[in-house]
Amino acid sequence: MLDSEDGIDVSGRPLHPRPVDLEPFFRPPPSAVIGASDTPGRPNTGITRQLRAWSERVGARMFPVNPGRAEVDGLTCYPDLAAVPVPGASRSTSR
Repeated sequence: MLDSEDGIDVSGRPLHPRPVDLEPFFRPPPSAVIGASDTPGRPNTGITRQLRAWSERVGARMFPVNPGRAEVDGLTCYPDLAAVPVPGASRSTSR
């Protein structure tokens, strides 16, 4: 028995899928990687490189953030989140 007024079946499951915004999945927002590094042997170096590879693969922009670095793996490094040129960039911590 279906309860078409509520849009659910007798078990409580919806009759129709809810609308889903897939925009963030196909066009991810820019990311700021806090603690980015390219120093060999550091755990945050591996994380930074993995996030960079992902961002290049999906077409996202990545902004390294580290107050002690001017550049990380050839990318301009920003001293803090306020200096990142894209307001509201999502954040990833690599420490």
